[in-house]
Amino acid sequence: MASDPPAAPPPPELEPFDSLAAAWRVVAADPARVVGGSALVVLAGVLSVAGVQAVAGTSRIAWACWAIVLVAFWQVLAAVLVRAGLDALDGHDFDVVRAARSLPLPDVVLTGLLVATMTTVGTLLCVLPGVAVAVLTGFTPYVVLVERLGPVDAVRRSGELVVQHLGDVVSLMLLTLGIVLAGVLVACVGLVLALPVVYGAWGHAYLWFTRTPDVPSAAQ
Repeated sequence: MASDPPAAPPPPELEPFDSLAAAWRVVAADPARVVGGSALVVLAGVLSVAGVQAVAGTSRIAWACWAIVLVAFWQVLAAVLVRAGLDALDGHDFDVVRAARSLPLPDVVLTGLLVATMTTVGTLLCVLPGVAVAVLTGFTPYVVLVERLGPVDAVRRSGELVVQHLGDVVSLMLLTLGIVLAGVLVACVGLVLALPVVYGAWGHAYLWFTRTPDVPSAAQ
């Protein structure tokens, strides 16, 4: 009687610095395209705030209404960088235009609004629940774009991934938070470089945790 084949060894644990290194290689491979694409996204975000400020003025009610539009728009901008980063990690060009055209917009917007609402409510109740929500939903945009799940399922799937790899995720979050803060200190110029690195690092971690035969390529 033939014996069962030996089980495949578990994958090595993720080192957060490896994810940062993978993201940096994406930037270094084509800095003009990556920085240029990121600059377009950051500029769109800045202009959206300026536009809402011009329309809403000092009215708190108007700002409250337009805030929903801003959050939805920013989720789309973030998804563009996430998609472009995933494509680049899979060996394709970092192309924000192609990324924007491939987005499942309804799921991106609805998921972003759901996560923003959960985070806001958690923060208002107490800071720690808001932080917990932010951590548990860290992979949500990647799940939406790669696994094509709806808002609720994407949030649940992200939470499962985070719980399974909590130590690695917390380490990566602290590292990338430091990068974002450093980018903020030098205004938009720093964010233009920081955002593709941060989204790329999280994309690398997501692919590391999920790249199995039943999960499609990030380029699909």
